[in-house]
Amino acid sequence: YYSGMQLLAKENGEWKILRHIQGFDESTRDILETDTPGTFWVCHGYRGVFRLMIDKEFTRVTSLEHFTTQNGFKSPYNINVFEWQGEEVFTSNDGVFSYNAKNNLFEPFKPLNALLDSTVNTRTLLEYEGKTWFVQDDEIGYFETNAKNPKLEKGIFLQFKGTLNKGMECIIPLNNNQVLIGSKTGLYLVDLTYSNNRKAASTIITGINYTSKEDQGWLPISNSASLTLPNGTSSLRFNFAFGDKIC
Repeated sequence: YYSGMQLLAKENGEWKILRHIQGFDESTRDILETDTPGTFWVCHGYRGVFRLMIDKEFTRVTSLEHFTTQNGFKSPYNINVFEWQGEEVFTSNDGVFSYNAKNNLFEPFKPLNALLDSTVNTRTLLEYEGKTWFVQDDEIGYFETNAKNPKLEKGIFLQFKGTLNKGMECIIPLNNNQVLIGSKTGLYLVDLTYSNNRKAASTIITGINYTSKEDQGWLPISNSASLTLPNGTSSLRFNFAFGDKIC
């Protein structure tokens, strides 16, 4: 919400706005409740991070702290907050951070910085059924959260590069093998078991056609390791067959 926060309630299957929460009118992008009930992290697109305390009735903000570069971040821009492995983590243009309450500082979060490229912005971080999904710069991927040596899996998602709604990326895992991806060109269902469907296949050359200044024709197909090309050959065209059962 561009002007603070609204309290909503679901009544008879429909969402209803109850009231505007007084005391905070900044653009509110990410909201994450801390371990302390009623206390929330709120991220702003270019003003850093706020920590708010809201009264029990959710009518007004009773306490507000503002964190920018004085508290460990290199820049106040493009900071997002997520929960990962029970930790509150903050992604930024300079890597992933966690909050050290004792020192009142945001410090680099080594477990994720060891995996994700800290030179590009991580805009989405989502943990679901043993996988951690992410969007870095303009690429979607995931890794196995508890793997001993996690590997970033991005190949199948490279087709979405350049089609994501920047800042509003949508990743919805349906189960461990299927995920919905939202993009500018529509909604896609991706099957992660694609690699299990690969089958060994054979390729054979069925014909070789040559063209020279004087004529053109076909070269004989044989098991020989070499072929003799007519003098003056300027181009070759290969015909081939491909499949898992070639006689």
